[in-house]
Amino acid sequence: MRRKMFVMPLAAAMVLSAVPAFASEGTSSAEETVEETSEASSAEETVEETSEASSAEESESEGVGDVLANLEGTYEELFPVIADAKYDDLWLGFCAQYGDEENAQLYSDMLKGSTTALIYGAEAVDTYAENPDDTAFDCYFLHGVAQFTVEGNTITGTDADGEEVFSHTYTYVGDAEDGSFAIYKSDDENSGDFTYFAFAADTPDTTYHIEFRYGYTEYKINSFYDGDYAYWMASGIKTDASEDVISDCVELFCSENLAE
Repeated sequence: MRRKMFVMPLAAAMVLSAVPAFASEGTSSAEETVEETSEASSAEETVEETSEASSAEESESEGVGDVLANLEGTYEELFPVIADAKYDDLWLGFCAQYGDEENAQLYSDMLKGSTTALIYGAEAVDTYAENPDDTAFDCYFLHGVAQFTVEGNTITGTDADGEEVFSHTYTYVGDAEDGSFAIYKSDDENSGDFTYFAFAADTPDTTYHIEFRYGYTEYKINSFYDGDYAYWMASGIKTDASEDVISDCVELFCSENLAE
């Protein structure tokens, strides 16, 4: 589950918010300098290790490939399901397990909040440039779609009343340049906001959910922080997901964002 791309802009804020700022009255300036130097060194080592790990992952990436056959089913929005209040204890438990018990509520609130923005594209880019502490991703479905159904190479969207919004067949046209998405184009002309779909590697069998984007253009469809799709990543879960699947999904989200 590539949750890190949702909360990465908040990582520093989470650390700063979660760690109490203790200052001992008896600490000398020399001791403070040593502590600060040690902390800075540790931080630099962590950044280097993270950078090396990231580079290794990127070099090993082989792209997503034609993934549509692995996405058969009907999906609703992910976070309104797994962030429902009835699962609060799940979130707190996993945040304590992969973070720490003292800050479990803080982590839970921030992780949920990082995926529930209501702006994307140019508006989000401008807003977060002025207020970086407010950075979050919009993970909802757009353009009036409440559910998506994938059946073969046909993708259909319906609204909250079950009325069809669109239905087209799609052809795999290749992966994004960075290998982050499998891109599909509608076989029908004038498909509007449903001309292109870009699916990440996530599938119900591997990460319990799916992540994708869709729109009228392929341009920057793989760009997280600029362009028409900036700060938006539609996230879905099958409408018949079991309680175990929901629990697994919450755990994966918490573990990938807090374990490191």
